[in-house]
Amino acid sequence: MSVLSQGTQVFMLDLGEIVRIPGATAFNPGGNPRDQVEETDLEDTVSRRYKKGLGTPGSASLTVNADPQEPAHVRLYGMANSSSDEKVQFFVGWSDGPTDDDGKPTSLPTVSSGSVTLPEDRTWFKFEGYVSDFPMDFATNSLVSSQVTIQRSGDGKWVPKTPATTDTGAST
Repeated sequence: MSVLSQGTQVFMLDLGEIVRIPGATAFNPGGNPRDQVEETDLEDTVSRRYKKGLGTPGSASLTVNADPQEPAHVRLYGMANSSSDEKVQFFVGWSDGPTDDDGKPTSLPTVSSGSVTLPEDRTWFKFEGYVSDFPMDFATNSLVSSQVTIQRSGDGKWVPKTPATTDTGAST
């Protein structure tokens, strides 16, 4: 079954607090392609042989309608322009969780003693990285936007929501 992107939310763990990043219009987590480790030996005469090596995390991109009055946007800009190599945890909540009467997602991440808990009734993608760029795009007849670049560090993790039980009541 396909999942609509409308209703997706992006969060980050910043200074011990979960921060929602509003105004997102697009998100791409980037890839983590595996390097090639050559295992060809001198006896091979037709073709090289390879094993799958370590992944090389790519860059995630988050497009936002930039708002100078939105603290999360100002913080992302500050992270991009800081000399710190601070890594941040990011959490992308899919639109497949419960919603309120207005259609807004109700399953939100929480943090306690620095540990983040993601609700199991919503699909998540989580990763760690540093904000490497926050360029602003000013164009005629459009909103000011930024395609925020986040250099991933390590592997991302896709956390599907817990499936509904299918207990039919039949005994085995």
